[in-house]
Amino acid sequence: MVLQYIQKFRRSRYGRPFRQVFYQGGSVLRKLLDLFFPSMTVNKNIDSYGPFRMNKEYLFSDFEGWGRGNNAQFHALVEECRGKRCVLDVGAHIGITTLPIASVISEKGVVISFEPGLKNLNTLKHHIQINNLTNVIVVDKAVGDQDNVTVHFMDLSIESGINKILGYGSSDNNVKYPKKKPKGSKEIVRKVPLITLD
Repeated sequence: MVLQYIQKFRRSRYGRPFRQVFYQGGSVLRKLLDLFFPSMTVNKNIDSYGPFRMNKEYLFSDFEGWGRGNNAQFHALVEECRGKRCVLDVGAHIGITTLPIASVISEKGVVISFEPGLKNLNTLKHHIQINNLTNVIVVDKAVGDQDNVTVHFMDLSIESGINKILGYGSSDNNVKYPKKKPKGSKEIVRKVPLITLD
């Protein structure tokens, strides 16, 4: 309950001046949790779905508000998957879409989640494991319009939604991240396999 008030204040216009304090405090708390409770998980709702067990890194994350703003169609997307036998999640990130969809598909259904980013992939697999989901298949490849080719993929050293394929379909092979990449992250360029869905 207290955590919800802190989250609400942190995201309000009154909390904006204190963002650095929240960031520093959260970093210290996460390090303490790693030290004293290394396998701790937290229960989180994603929009109105859940709760799902998630990595303690997301203790302060407001996934209940995931269906607002830019993600306003999230609830409709998950409901469209209700009762389906097979759903593809391309760019599955840490499972924010995979987890709710896996909870609403048909009893014998499967979610196939594609995620080439290493940190995202490991977190996605962890979230699937700690939620005891047996109806999710994880594919650690990028999806595109060519099959069995290798592409250069720019990954961040932290969970991120801004990983990308470099220079694919473009003459510009010097694609850079936005100027404001997450604090503490490092860019990692590596080769990943690309597959098609047909």
